[in-house]
Amino acid sequence: MQALYLLALDPIAEVTGDRNSYGFRKERSTADAIAQCFTVLSNRFAPQWVLEGDIKACFDRIGHAWLQAHIPMEKSMLSKWLKAGFMEKSIWYPTLVGTPQGGLCSPVLANLTLDGLEKVLREKFPQTHQKSHTKVNMVRYADDFLITGDSQALLEQEVKPLVETFMRERGLELSPEKTVITHISAGFDFLGQNRSYVRRQDAHQTIEEECQSVPGENPHGGQGTQAGHGRKPDLPTEPDHSRMDALPSACSKCRDVRSSGRSHLQTHMALGQKKTSP
Repeated sequence: MQALYLLALDPIAEVTGDRNSYGFRKERSTADAIAQCFTVLSNRFAPQWVLEGDIKACFDRIGHAWLQAHIPMEKSMLSKWLKAGFMEKSIWYPTLVGTPQGGLCSPVLANLTLDGLEKVLREKFPQTHQKSHTKVNMVRYADDFLITGDSQALLEQEVKPLVETFMRERGLELSPEKTVITHISAGFDFLGQNRSYVRRQDAHQTIEEECQSVPGENPHGGQGTQAGHGRKPDLPTEPDHSRMDALPSACSKCRDVRSSGRSHLQTHMALGQKKTSP
């Protein structure tokens, strides 16, 4: 039954969903969320501070009253889902809050609940151009989200209270232990990766370098580590003459010039020029 209702709810969630919401949506993935982080934080005018948001037990604490008032579906059927309870060791437990345990519609119901936060932020902190002084942007994957800002005070005094009010209306709250404000150079955790962006000055240009590492691995090298964008593999600094000895006799003259470090093609070009010269 939930699968049938999901066919109707899913298109509605796609149309009304936040622009930068990537969790439990078709044709979107964690890679898209990471790419959006890079887009927001890697340019010259990028914000320098990040609010790492963590919702305490999101799926288990969404208020039933808010769901019944705002989810666009048959209210009687939704009420039966929410009040169905769950079984554990042959004992039935009622569900007074939260979405159905393991229900097909639970991810969509959670997305519909959290959608609208980006709109609230845009209305409070409009982005008229790239150099906007607040630089407030949001990237969300399910109940895991980031909000950027131009300063720590902005995120602490203006953005965080706005998010707490939004969550409180839906029966949710931020985890005080896991919701932190971090400078991008110190690194932040998002979707199982620790990412940092370091600004450096290079020939009158400000360049943002992206660094990322998987928790438990060496962020500066080793197996499984991903380097920053644009890094090239190490190349040999000395010419390799190991193949010169395997050349046929016709190329014997090539061996005489191997000390110069020229390639096989360059050697033939040099010899050809000598033959044609007057």
